[in-house]
Amino acid sequence: MAGETYDVPPGEPVYECPDCGRPFSERRLLALHRGLDHPDRLDEAQREAFESAYEAEAEPLRRYRIAAVGVLVVLYFGLLMAFALLG
Repeated sequence: MAGETYDVPPGEPVYECPDCGRPFSERRLLALHRGLDHPDRLDEAQREAFESAYEAEAEPLRRYRIAAVGVLVVLYFGLLMAFALLG
């Protein structure tokens, strides 16, 4: 990540990682970043913030994955039937 630059819109709140300097637009995103990229540097409160943010992300991701698998199954069987009828 060394040498990366980030454009932050003026007037927007910025939450900067104290470990690597990367800016985030929300505290929750900073907590996720620190828990995933710098877990050995977290104190108990920061670890709890990470776990809370991680759990809040888990349910929407689970629903997205289920929906994506559903779409792939429908697409697969739709194409299978189309080729069976046309072939």
